[in-house]
Amino acid sequence: DNILPESSGRSRVKALTQIADFNAAFGTNVSDQEDDTVGGLLIAQLGRLPRRGETVPVEGFKFQVLRADSRRVYTLLVDKPK
Repeated sequence: DNILPESSGRSRVKALTQIADFNAAFGTNVSDQEDDTVGGLLIAQLGRLPRRGETVPVEGFKFQVLRADSRRVYTLLVDKPK
């Protein structure tokens, strides 16, 4: 339920998705030593909370913030590396 593939090849990912689950779904090796969730990974990468519509590159992936408020990130659109 946390990772929903779209027909475009991208995926909708809930920010609360565990990094281990993200790795299993995408066949990646993103480290979960510092952060437990995909949302936490983005916040650590930027050093702040990303805003709705913002795109954050991490390890070849592009994470676009679809839904967020002033305190949390909820939903992301993920483009896999080509």
